[in-house]
Amino acid sequence: LKPLQQLAHQERVNIETLRERLVTKVLEKRKKEMQESQLRHLEITSLIEREEEKIHSVFESLKKQLDCQRDKLIKELRRIGLKKAQAIAKISEELEENVKAIEDGCRVADTLVNTASDIDLLTMNTTVSSRLNELDRYSFEAPRREDFGVD
Repeated sequence: LKPLQQLAHQERVNIETLRERLVTKVLEKRKKEMQESQLRHLEITSLIEREEEKIHSVFESLKKQLDCQRDKLIKELRRIGLKKAQAIAKISEELEENVKAIEDGCRVADTLVNTASDIDLLTMNTTVSSRLNELDRYSFEAPRREDFGVD
C-alpha cells in the first residue's frame, strides 16, 4: 500500500507541478497580452492624435485660403461698387448738365419769342431752332447696365 501511496503522491506532485506551470504560463501570457494591449492602445492613441493634428493643420490651412479668397472677393466687390457708383454719378452729372442745357435753351427761346424784335427773331431763329432740335434728341431713358462701365 505504501508503494501505491507513494506512486499516487508522486502523481499528485507531478499533476500539481504541471498545473502550477500551466497557471504560471497562463498568468505570464495574460501579463504579456495585457502589456501588448496597452502598448497597442498607446500606439493607436498616438496615431489618432497625430492624425487629428494633421486634420487641424489642413483645416487651418484651408480656412486661411478661404479667408484670403473671401477678402479678395470683398475687395473686388467694393472696387466694382465704387466704379458703378462713379459711373452712376457721371451719368447723373451728365443728365443734370443736359437738363440745364435744355432749360437754358428753352429760356433763350422764350426770350426770343416773347421779347425779340421781328428782325432779331428772324436772325436768330435758325441758330435757336437748331440748338432746340439738338437738345430734343437727348434721351431721358434710364441708363442701361453697360452704360455704367462695369459688368
